[in-house]
This record gives sequence, structure tokens and C-alpha cells, in this order.
Amino acid sequence: MTAAAAPLTGAFTGAHLIAVIVLVLVLWILTRAWVSATVRKSQIREDARLENRRRYRAELIARRGPRIRGCRCECHRLSAVR
Repeated sequence: MTAAAAPLTGAFTGAHLIAVIVLVLVLWILTRAWVSATVRKSQIREDARLENRRRYRAELIARRGPRIRGCRCECHRLSAVR
């Protein structure tokens, strides 16, 4: 067997290039999906936090006594927010 007839075992062929391109695209798609899922989850968490805050403020307003001008006590403060 001569050197010219030996198969190209160590060559980087077009199939390798296609495989690398496909791998990069798959990783890109998976990364984007993970990022969008993470953002969606954090938005859901933020919405729940804001809803709890609204509910808490509504309870405070409902329990608070009538507004008295100039009164700074805990019962009449309109800015009593955690």
C-alpha cells in the first residue's frame, strides 16, 4: 500500500464542519430557551410579589382608622408600608 492510496483518517472533512455547525446551533437554541424560561419565571415571581404587596397595602388601608390631619401615629399614617 502506498502513501497515496492511504485513506484520509485525520482530515477535517465537510461532515465534521456540518456536525460542528449543528452542535453550535443546538447549543444556541438551548441557551436561548433556558434564558427565556428563567426570565419568565422571574417575571411570574415579581408579579406574585407585587400582588402580595397590593393585598397587604389594601389590608392596612382597611384596618387603618380615619385620616386625621397632622396625626403621625401608626394608625393614621398613610405611608405605613413595609
